[in-house]
Amino acid sequence: LSKLMLFFFFSSRRRHTRQRSVSWARRCVQETGYQRRVHGDYQEAEMEAGKYLPFAWPKSVSKNEEIMILSVTEEKELTQALEKHFPGKSPVLVGTHNGVFHCDEVLACVILKYSGILQAPGMIVRTRNDEIFKKMKMVVDVGGVCSSKELRYDHHMREFKETFGSSSEIKLSSSGLVYKYHGKEAIANILAKEWKITDEKNIDYTYSKVYDEFIKGVDAGDNGINQYPADIQPKYHINTHLAYRISRFNVQWNAGGEATSDSNFLAAMNIAEEELLWQIYSQACVIYPAFEVVANAYANRLKIHPSGQLMFLDKGCPWKEHLGTLEEANKEDKKKPILFILCKDKADEFRVQGVPDKQGSFSCRLFLHTKWRGLRDEELRKESGIPEANFVHSSGFVGFGKTLESVMKMAEITMAHPEAGTANSPVQPKKQLSSHHTNHKVFFTQK
Repeated sequence: LSKLMLFFFFSSRRRHTRQRSVSWARRCVQETGYQRRVHGDYQEAEMEAGKYLPFAWPKSVSKNEEIMILSVTEEKELTQALEKHFPGKSPVLVGTHNGVFHCDEVLACVILKYSGILQAPGMIVRTRNDEIFKKMKMVVDVGGVCSSKELRYDHHMREFKETFGSSSEIKLSSSGLVYKYHGKEAIANILAKEWKITDEKNIDYTYSKVYDEFIKGVDAGDNGINQYPADIQPKYHINTHLAYRISRFNVQWNAGGEATSDSNFLAAMNIAEEELLWQIYSQACVIYPAFEVVANAYANRLKIHPSGQLMFLDKGCPWKEHLGTLEEANKEDKKKPILFILCKDKADEFRVQGVPDKQGSFSCRLFLHTKWRGLRDEELRKESGIPEANFVHSSGFVGFGKTLESVMKMAEITMAHPEAGTANSPVQPKKQLSSHHTNHKVFFTQK
């Protein structure tokens, strides 16, 4: 009897633990995105990570719960919802289509929130009813009209061909349209509120770069534009980009029950918001401030090495985009482009890194010597003849040494034997595919 009682006791505990775990998992999916940060471990990790950010990350990123999401088919449904949830009020109404949602309209709604158009109390109305759209302040991704004056942003018409600018070939999606006409205001509001940044040059830079590095990809994906020619078979697929993550919140075909996607739309907005803020943060707070460091290094390159093809950064910082901008502005130096970047990597080590031949490419203008690749410590020192060399990556794009002189020597020897700096490593693809091509726009003047 006692054994039987113990059996039922532990069976009950296991069942209770399993149910509690399932309940927690469901709650993580059902609750709006990053509200899970209230979980102790997540919050502690977030606080720890925040110590390493140059500017404080917003303590409360997502407040989308103040915005109601409602799918309707008839006008009376909307009227009843307004009377019930907003008695005596006139909430801002933004319309989009119901059913399966996509990255572009979700992201568009987030941009509208920060631009000041979609404010609490507010409602995103999801429908296909044109009569309901007439009551909306703005309509995105549906309606058959594109007019910034009328605040109507659909892109599905046959005649629609609008792009972000004359230099862009990517047709806009609803997020690109909203960003083009309201994105700069959204960025200015975010930078001023969260990080006290009001510099117009920074705002202009961030507005342009966030489109190039982020929104453009959403536009291209929504319009079915490949990153590269269709006859090239990709070696791998990436299924962690924003559009894929947002698609996970759509109600699945085998979910069963009376499933609704409205609460999931709100959760998807939180995911898109987190990504948008990180993109703005990276450009305005991390990459933009690095220009002065890179510009000084570029101006002093001849002091570092007589070839003018080595550049030393006294601080490790984002340099690739700024170097492209500086080289574009100094076209007379193109005959002798920068081949290697030298910088202090950590307290007891220096780095030498090859310069990509184009933005987003894994191919370098010159790789480190082929005989050193994949070697480290004594084996590398013996092969290279450099006493303080530490390591060279198997692809040859980066190497490390104990002193500045050691990494400079690694660059010098490679430059003296350029045939040994070609990409013959098996990890280098035969056809280099750039994930995107940045149009270097000059936002800075060299001092």
